[in-house]
Amino acid sequence: DVIKILQKNQFVGVNVDLEDLQEKTDEPLIAFQKELYTRLHEKGLLVTQDIAPFNSDYNYEQLVKYDDYIFLMAYDQHAENSSPGPIAHQQWIEAAVDKVARKIPSNKLVLALAAYGYDWPAHGPATTITYQQALTAARESEGNIDFDNNSYNLHYNYYDDNDKPHEVYFM
Repeated sequence: DVIKILQKNQFVGVNVDLEDLQEKTDEPLIAFQKELYTRLHEKGLLVTQDIAPFNSDYNYEQLVKYDDYIFLMAYDQHAENSSPGPIAHQQWIEAAVDKVARKIPSNKLVLALAAYGYDWPAHGPATTITYQQALTAARESEGNIDFDNNSYNLHYNYYDDNDKPHEVYFM
């Protein structure tokens, strides 16, 4: 079915993005990628895959055999249900790249960076916001945007219409 859809729509391939993996073994994912890669390559189609940094469910040495490109999702170091903080601290990104670059050839590795942010109220989970929404909220609330030269993330604080404090981080 995947091949039919790709060919019908004249797509060049498929990107596999399986989020929040928590598997006991990596064999099912490797077998899936191998079968997908084998069948799509027979038709001249590409297979790419997104991987989360620092997630041991991804066996890089095996998966690189069955992907034309691997996208390292270097974001969400802090996310909706975490405490406020950088979307992806520069040192965290560098550590993620260093780790996977030992096992994935550079001609197959694509670094994916954030272009969005999170708005954390004082108590509770964050709301995902676009880059433009972060800029607009800062302007409307007179929040002072700070570029953190250490993390390379943007940040500001503001109070909403109910005088509730918020922290915003974005890239």
